[in-house]
Amino acid sequence: MLPLREVHRSAGALLGEDEGHEVVASYGDPAAGALAALAGAGLLDLSDRGRIAVTGPDRVSWLHGMVTADVKRLAPGTGCPAAMVTAKGRLVALARVFARPDALWLDLDGPRAQPAIDHLRRFLVMEDCAVTDASGGTALLGLHGPGATALLRSIAPELPEFDEYAQATVTAAGQEAVVIGSRELGLPGLDLWLAASSAPEVWRALREAGAVPIGRDAAEVLRVEAGRPRFGAELDEETLPLEAGLDRAVSYDKGCYVGQEVIARVTYRGHVNRKLVGLWIEGTAPAAARAALSADGSPAGEVRTSLVSPRFRRPIALAYVRRDRIAPGTALLLPDGRGATVTPLPFTA
Repeated sequence: MLPLREVHRSAGALLGEDEGHEVVASYGDPAAGALAALAGAGLLDLSDRGRIAVTGPDRVSWLHGMVTADVKRLAPGTGCPAAMVTAKGRLVALARVFARPDALWLDLDGPRAQPAIDHLRRFLVMEDCAVTDASGGTALLGLHGPGATALLRSIAPELPEFDEYAQATVTAAGQEAVVIGSRELGLPGLDLWLAASSAPEVWRALREAGAVPIGRDAAEVLRVEAGRPRFGAELDEETLPLEAGLDRAVSYDKGCYVGQEVIARVTYRGHVNRKLVGLWIEGTAPAAARAALSADGSPAGEVRTSLVSPRFRRPIALAYVRRDRIAPGTALLLPDGRGATVTPLPFTA
């Protein structure tokens, strides 16, 4: 249950569920919410996300061998993206790893937290470290948009400038919070981890300072425009990280880790059989999810997520396309006869 559920309900938000995790589904018109974030700062309740803590003296060396990122290079107060994969190189979870003074935190989609914990614990043998679910009793608020830093600074005057993944502990509206630099929605942003009991006061202060509350539907618009894949849409347990454009989560010189052999083989081969790309869709309606794509009468790929972009005022899509059809400008065909044109991610005008 979300710590702010009554706050959302009293404001007229629509609550929903994602694999047993309560989420803020909508704060009204998603297009208006996305545009408000693009113009200023959108305020999201991200408390449905999971947080895993890895503690103990061996935490760094052990987690370094469990994910695709170079964890050993992280100094306290920094972080990076990372993928957790099976021995066959298939995704278990996509996470942000943060180095804290006494722990490593993994932030990831709520429904992927338990599968990730189960996967990690299978590889704990003699290492002096522990893997625990650290989500309980906490809230995570996101403030995303070009005005995010200035707005948060109005209630947290000591807020420093932030790079992505950087962290600092500040006092916001009288409440202690760990603030993290984020571009998860493709915009300048800040995430705030704080005690669940502190969340209502900070949410209220951010609203009064001018933040516009948005739901998952508006965040989905921003995510797709930014070309960021997520589990349940573009990512699943059969996905190879390099298919989904997750190259920045992979270190190519860190040495061995679970699944490294498969990822190295794909890298040295020089390609995967399909890639996640953007599509401009003809007409005024989005393409159907899982719609087949063709070119010259042959299968060419599959749409995963499609919507009408309020920023670009036209339908767009994220799709997996065969590697011989991923060149920008390639013309593809939807089953309904409309055309789709390949474009690099993120989408730009």
